[in-house]
Amino acid sequence: MPRTLTRCIVVVALAVLPSLKGLSVSAQAVQGVVVDDQSLSHVSTATVRVVQGDKAGRGTETDARGRFFLPLPGNGRYRLEVSRIGYRTSRSQPFTVANNDTVSVEFRVSPDAILLDPITVTAHSRRGRNLFEEHMRDWGKGIFVTPQEIDSMNLRAPADVFRKMPDVKLTWGFGMGPDGVREPIPSVSSELGNGCLLYMVNNVMVRPPPWASGDWTTWQLGDLLPQDIAGVEVYRSVSEVPPKLRRYTHQIRNGKRGNFRVLANCGLVVFWTKSAW
Repeated sequence: MPRTLTRCIVVVALAVLPSLKGLSVSAQAVQGVVVDDQSLSHVSTATVRVVQGDKAGRGTETDARGRFFLPLPGNGRYRLEVSRIGYRTSRSQPFTVANNDTVSVEFRVSPDAILLDPITVTAHSRRGRNLFEEHMRDWGKGIFVTPQEIDSMNLRAPADVFRKMPDVKLTWGFGMGPDGVREPIPSVSSELGNGCLLYMVNNVMVRPPPWASGDWTTWQLGDLLPQDIAGVEVYRSVSEVPPKLRRYTHQIRNGKRGNFRVLANCGLVVFWTKSAW
């Protein structure tokens, strides 16, 4: 007769369980089915192990209908341990198996919510890349520095992108940086048009330097890192600037309301960073 097992193990008559064809039957064994405690559905691919004392022994996996069969090494006192992702790992109360005895059980397990490591999803609009490619393809004027070219330059500073660029002059001096530390400061000018250059980062105008100064110490370009740069558009004179960006090429000085004085028509440099690429 099947033995009565308490708590986690529910007695099921041998005749009720489906036959386990193809499985050899040892002198002692335990067989049964694993069931979801809430839905009462069979739990497949659960790992079932025999436990003697505190040591977990051999194990098996439930089939598509939640069934399992485990030969036992001999008679004695055993427990079962069942584990599966999405369920609490559970152990039964101890039960005794006699010589030549096969115990049939129904083992119920409780669902368990699993907290997984957070997943960070970074979405890129590709807007920067699309505008860069549009200007290069449809406008064509100016100099376009691609990500592949930037990688090959081994930039030490953002201004290094202008090294050996046709009709662009790059010089270095020393000045007081944004942190109050004396450091190398670039000065960039164009040899076309009026010579002055204005700057955008990710299609947003940044505050130009003082008119008499060509350095990058007091404005946003000082915070731009070389490893952040994905692409650069260089328009050396206002005639090279695409029509959609032409309105950004006037360096102005505020006067009275409605009375802005245009100082010069400048070229334009657009830095695209990887966050906008």
